[in-house]
Amino acid sequence: MKSSRLVERVTNNWPAKILSVAAAVLLFFFYRISTLEQRYVTVPLDVVANGYFAPTAPLPATVRVTLRGKADTIFGIRESDIEAYVDLTTYRGAGIYRVPVQIRKKGSALNADVEFRVDPIDVGVTLERAVQKSVQVLADIKGFPARGYQLGQYLLTPDRVTVEGPQSRVDAVADVSTDPVDLAGRTADFTSRVDLNVSDPTIRIIGNDSVEFHGVIQPIIIIKTIEPVDIIPMDLAPDLRLRADVTTGSIRIQGDQLAVEKIKPGDITLTVDCAQIRGPGAHILPTRPSVPSGITVLGYSPQSVTINITRGGFGL
Repeated sequence: MKSSRLVERVTNNWPAKILSVAAAVLLFFFYRISTLEQRYVTVPLDVVANGYFAPTAPLPATVRVTLRGKADTIFGIRESDIEAYVDLTTYRGAGIYRVPVQIRKKGSALNADVEFRVDPIDVGVTLERAVQKSVQVLADIKGFPARGYQLGQYLLTPDRVTVEGPQSRVDAVADVSTDPVDLAGRTADFTSRVDLNVSDPTIRIIGNDSVEFHGVIQPIIIIKTIEPVDIIPMDLAPDLRLRADVTTGSIRIQGDQLAVEKIKPGDITLTVDCAQIRGPGAHILPTRPSVPSGITVLGYSPQSVTINITRGGFGL
């Protein structure tokens, strides 16, 4: 008797009671939502590929992730514990696809009572067959050595690398350049490690993405004609004298730029050895160039002169 009355009381006006329970659940749900907070973080978007196909255009570098939950929970999660990625390993042919953006949680985000939403939820990807190609490495040289010096030559080790990417992009790659190598102020050979610079983000370098640069710095060598150059008689006997002035000449020299620029008047001359003259008369004698150390003589003129000698005290 009592049980039938209980059933009757429970089932009496049951639609209204169900609506009341549903309303209570909704009120609790909305109350809980109203007490939750949101946090927005931006994380890198990684691409997981299978090595057989590659995107023909770069995907977004980052995505936005919304964290919804209690304040102390969502603000206790480190951004580094949230990873976003697209998985291309399941695609087995070239084509255009919409690929979902997925979230990988770790560390502080792993067991947190938090709702994670990612924006965008998917990305458009055009896939092509992935290929590899060996290309030459070129040095990007900037600046100039110190005054008087130049880059004689350089060596890159290795001088070729292998690149990989979608076929249409790889086919267009002829070479890969290094990051800038600065020569400013250098006066000696040097060796440095420089990264490789791939301008196309769809292309990657297989293996080491840096090379060794060895530069050979050399003095700048210049050639210059010095004229007029004095012709100076040397070691004439004291009882003899020159009867006429000796003409001037010219000397063609070669040397380091800095050394040549330091030459002053009188540093370069043509000399005539008069030590063998024993008496008056006209004597044809060879000239000899006299230049500072480090300077090379390429030619000079005249190579001989006529010396007119008379008796008397030494003098011109």
